[in-house]
Amino acid sequence: TALHDAAKSGHGEVCKLLLEQGALVENADTDGNTPLHEAAYSGDLDTIRLLLQHPAADGSSAAPLRCRTRNKKGQTVLHRAAYWGRAKACRVLLEHGAPVEEEDHKGRTPLQIAKERYHSDVVDALLK
Repeated sequence: TALHDAAKSGHGEVCKLLLEQGALVENADTDGNTPLHEAAYSGDLDTIRLLLQHPAADGSSAAPLRCRTRNKKGQTVLHRAAYWGRAKACRVLLEHGAPVEEEDHKGRTPLQIAKERYHSDVVDALLK
């Protein structure tokens, strides 16, 4: 969706406009990625915070639940941020309840992924 594209590109203002116009923050694409998964890829902190704070379609606030949502590879948003070396994004996600211990379909936690990809700053963020 347009919201996925804007989140992946780190265009927070565009995301805000799309959300104001009724885009759904919890919609998943064909790979199971939500806009928050895409924002974790981009590492744009303003976009991540916006998507975490925006209410769901039913009006509920669900930041911890959004942090647990998995794509078709079993990855949470923290897995995505760890994979791409987004240490600051990892910190923000952890502050909002992202689970460190969750495993993807390959049995890897975000910490294991960060270690495999030599993202020492992400490892440090996940261990704090």
